[in-house]
Amino acid sequence: MNDNKEQDAVHESQPQAVPYAAAVTDCEVPHRTSAVDQCIEHGLATAAATDQADVAYTHEGETAALEAPQPPKSALDASPALQDASSPPTAIAGGVRDTQIPMQEAQGSRLPAETMQMQALLSLDSQKSNNIHLLDNNIVLTSAGTNVILLDISTCKPQYLPIPVSGGVGALAASADSRHFVVGEKSRHSAPKAYIYQYPSLTLEQTLEHGTEQAYSAAAFNTAGDRLATVGSYPDFMLTVWDWKSGCTLLRSKAFSQEVYCVSFCPYTEGALVTSGTGHIRFWSMARTFTGLKLQGNIGKFGNQELSDVSGYADLPDGKVLCGAEDGSLLMWSGGLIKFVVRQSPEVPCHQGGVTVVLVEDNKQRILTAGNDGFVKLWSFSELSEADSGEDSQYFFLQPLDQLHLGVGVRVRSLLWQAQGRWLVADEAGSVIQASTFHDS
Repeated sequence: MNDNKEQDAVHESQPQAVPYAAAVTDCEVPHRTSAVDQCIEHGLATAAATDQADVAYTHEGETAALEAPQPPKSALDASPALQDASSPPTAIAGGVRDTQIPMQEAQGSRLPAETMQMQALLSLDSQKSNNIHLLDNNIVLTSAGTNVILLDISTCKPQYLPIPVSGGVGALAASADSRHFVVGEKSRHSAPKAYIYQYPSLTLEQTLEHGTEQAYSAAAFNTAGDRLATVGSYPDFMLTVWDWKSGCTLLRSKAFSQEVYCVSFCPYTEGALVTSGTGHIRFWSMARTFTGLKLQGNIGKFGNQELSDVSGYADLPDGKVLCGAEDGSLLMWSGGLIKFVVRQSPEVPCHQGGVTVVLVEDNKQRILTAGNDGFVKLWSFSELSEADSGEDSQYFFLQPLDQLHLGVGVRVRSLLWQAQGRWLVADEAGSVIQASTFHDS
């Protein structure tokens, strides 16, 4: 497919990402929502994005290096349950105001913790997988450093939940009903813990211990919300299934020998899970053996396909799993083997670059994919779920129903359905983009 044809298939709206966590770009150009206009107008999008979340601190009364005008008070209503942006600030760097949260002193630090306070959060931690979740239509849950952030995208107002993590946040997940979320910590000097909070009260309901040695890398609740799966980072990479309300470990197994980005419970098959990450995807079942219930993992075999990191995948009702690959193809898995490879044509993959997001709409009519090329594409659910490769080929060729280009340089990390045809897109540069081109079907 030549460049002209590719451009003809793209919607006329070409939204540009605003490189800042608190600046939500409305893709219905040329007009933004009034709340977003206000945030940008008053300097909430002035900081340049970075590949990591940047946090500025002051020491013994020194001011932060970056300063910006103070937003009007009408856009920053206080919330008593949170450390919020209504406290008297000493500086605004990149638009997030001083939270006055005392910093914990790291072991071996030369500076006493009581002499430091956070001044500004400059961007999302966009390098972390699954680091953005939607708790309701307007509240986004994310994390950066040692901070859990609740961002009201209607006002661009960030608020902070003080949590007792010592080395930062390693994993973040919300339940399907948004009534609970889990914060898995990173810790260099002690075994990390996982903290489960109730929403919207933000009360700490449970603390889980001994799930991993140094850091959590992924977490997910099951559909019912009574089970939690966590995965540890190096060196143990341990997959643990919890009855989180009682704090009990149900099952444990080593997930893989390299980094795991994602874990999820299959919504259609009881006791089934999927993990994926560096060079692998793995399919799990809770099987009863003569010694009791065990986790059994089946590593996906790539066969003739090039080994690929897997950042995004989706379960289908018939037990198959559709995942994205680094070469821009989609891989349909069945029984631990690739059933077929989805491309637009022999020469054109589904995306020009790695596919990072694969989602199935609730009504099972469309599948959404997004990737490092900045495109969000819609595919027919029925055609993909019922498809099969040809007799002489492992490939299945399909054209997208629709597609949207989010802007030059945009690399999609997460995609969240907001409501009423609106989507939230987390960009690798640290932006949150609000797209509304695709309508509910």
